[in-house]
Amino acid sequence: YVSTIARKWWEQVSKLPDVENILLILGGLVWTDPAVGSTSPEAGLHFKKTIIRYALLSWTMCLSRVSSPLRDVFLTEEHYIRKGLLTRREAYELKINSNNPYLCSQWWIPLTWAISMVNQAFNDKKEGLIPKDHKDVVSVILKLRKDLHFLAEYRLKPLPEIYKQAVWAAVFGWMVMGIFADQNKIHHKEAAGENIFMIITLGFPVYGLLVYMLIFGWIKVADILENPFGNDEHYDLKLADILDLNIWKSSITLENQEKILHSDFLRNPFRTDNYEKERIVWKV
Repeated sequence: YVSTIARKWWEQVSKLPDVENILLILGGLVWTDPAVGSTSPEAGLHFKKTIIRYALLSWTMCLSRVSSPLRDVFLTEEHYIRKGLLTRREAYELKINSNNPYLCSQWWIPLTWAISMVNQAFNDKKEGLIPKDHKDVVSVILKLRKDLHFLAEYRLKPLPEIYKQAVWAAVFGWMVMGIFADQNKIHHKEAAGENIFMIITLGFPVYGLLVYMLIFGWIKVADILENPFGNDEHYDLKLADILDLNIWKSSITLENQEKILHSDFLRNPFRTDNYEKERIVWKV
């Protein structure tokens, strides 16, 4: 039972996705032109920001269905809007409102918007931002959707409650029988002349007590690991903090991509246009 719970915990935690792969592949495939227009650096930055925002929006909507602490943070569409994950037009298209009991039921829709944007950026040969290999971006977005779907289905289809109840009943029954089975067979009246304190001390079932502590400790571990996205402040994952971390990493990554792209930091020093300016002198 404990090994099953631990395996399920690790499978859920290891499948928790982030947006780093999407950021990196967008940095490698989105190509802009210094001229003003639909392929300008500003347009490319807006495109990457929107794709990442849709990915984080789907991430938040999906995991809000399986994590009550995260759901408490994003109760209405206003919380998504104030966080910068959603616009009012998008909330209208998603039919998200405070009276909708299925607020996050369409969590994959923002990912479809992202894929449509990638498809448009590739098929527009004259003013597209992705000249080739757009399928690589689509595959990373689909991987994100697959991991989110896995987590949603995992939490919505837990182990039957009778499984846990049967384990606890069996352990309690085994402990009650063990209390009597581990007692000393020699009554203190039969040990004439012996110290009653020594008889009780030496006859105390220390080994049995350690076994009980070990078994109940393992079951307690299973209770803690049963839901990695629960309300336990000490052991469960804090998805709201992880979301803030993903937003911060996205901002830092995009900032560095744009800074390096429009500077001489990574420019090839052997290019013709700046060879004389940045020529490297090799010394033997």
